Amino acid sequence: MEYGIITIKGTEKKIVVRKGTDLLTALLRGKILIPSSCGGKGVCGRCKVKIINGDFISEPTGKINYKENSFVYSISGEIALYFIINFLKMMLVLKNIDRIYICDDNFTIKENSSIYVENGVIKKIGKVTDSNIPSDARVINCEGYVCLPGFVDCHTHLIYGGDRIEEFGLKLKGVPYLEILKRGGGIISTMRNTRGADSEKLEQLLMQRLKIILEQGTTTCEIKTGYGLSPDHEERLLKILQKVKNKAVQDIVITYMGAHAVPEGVPRQRYIDSIIYEGIPMAMGYAEFCDIFCERGVFSYEESKRILKEAVKYRLIPKVHADELSDSKGAYLAFEIGAISCEHMVYSNLKGIRKMKEKDVKAVLLPATSFFLRKKFANAIKIKNEGVKIALATDHNPGTSPCFSLLTVSKIALFRMNMDIKDVLLGITLNAARAINREQRLGSIEKGKQADFVLFKVPDVHYLFYNFDFCFKKIVIKKGEIVYS
Repeated sequence: MEYGIITIKGTEKKIVVRKGTDLLTALLRGKILIPSSCGGKGVCGRCKVKIINGDFISEPTGKINYKENSFVYSISGEIALYFIINFLKMMLVLKNIDRIYICDDNFTIKENSSIYVENGVIKKIGKVTDSNIPSDARVINCEGYVCLPGFVDCHTHLIYGGDRIEEFGLKLKGVPYLEILKRGGGIISTMRNTRGADSEKLEQLLMQRLKIILEQGTTTCEIKTGYGLSPDHEERLLKILQKVKNKAVQDIVITYMGAHAVPEGVPRQRYIDSIIYEGIPMAMGYAEFCDIFCERGVFSYEESKRILKEAVKYRLIPKVHADELSDSKGAYLAFEIGAISCEHMVYSNLKGIRKMKEKDVKAVLLPATSFFLRKKFANAIKIKNEGVKIALATDHNPGTSPCFSLLTVSKIALFRMNMDIKDVLLGITLNAARAINREQRLGSIEKGKQADFVLFKVPDVHYLFYNFDFCFKKIVIKKGEIVYS
């Protein structure tokens, strides 16, 4: 995280501001009045930032993006205010942590240790004394706490309108999901609710959900589209995600999933063609990944393969929703297409799992979905024994997994899928980061990685599972900043 100090020329006024902050917002927060006909509200045009000196990058909206140490700005052509922006090191020391769970592949644990963070990056892990802590560093005494990497939710459907509470009773009576889908429920029901909500409302709902998962320790989140189900509606969702990505506390990873279901009233082949010829070319401007629901009654193996091959042409990294309700050969498809991950995998066959290992395709298992639907769980032990890396995710969606907490997911995996504590913790940290191509800077507590942490006031991580229904005191840190406590 990079910061600057805005110094108002001719005064002693200084404002600390994070790089990327809107300049007008920073000034108003610092109670700096801006001479303009709108009173600094940003509507008359005079409040826009204009550079008058310095070689640097600047956006039309006046974001603070700079290469050098110092620049002078003015307000929209008129020399109304001058201010200088300087680099400022933001230092944080988490001192005397009882146990640091590094969450590397060796599952290293450091006891009675500390973490030194500078500008949002981990600089050192080890013993520190008062004499070698910089005087201007923020120091937090973490005695009595354990520290884990910030949780990574690598499979969610967080952007949607409405809920599916009316289907809940049907599920409790055992009505199959595909039968609910045929009745116009399921994904199609959420599609109608999502299309009927305006963009401002969808953005508001998404921000509320992100706040909830942040409080549960999730500092990075993958979000799929899939409730627009037309190129235009999907693009609207992608635009909202892009907007939220730029202002959310969490790192947001965007996945295009136009192939989530076939919308009612649209011929099947016409919809598939619209994904290939319109949706995917459009999505490459917003998304990093492309996912598809490969399942009987949804998209067949061949249809899924055709769509994902087109996505690869547009440099979208493929993912596969596979084998959730039946063996749809989705695991083999993930191997064949070179997907980064295969997700659900409840009915995946051994051949497909072994092929996934050949190309290091990650398995993303979603135990909260099986729990909520009272259905079969993926065979995590079989998948692990074949050497496939296992990530865990909430699969948050309004119909089959209205779950916000990765710790809840981990508990279900521990008790119902016979995974051990080491594997479930790696599943929501390092392996989850691998499933979204972020393992180089997220998912473990190592020098040079981003300073994302969740600290729990417990003697040992086993207590998080032993007291399985207890909400422990926690601190969530994102890029070296406390964002929840």
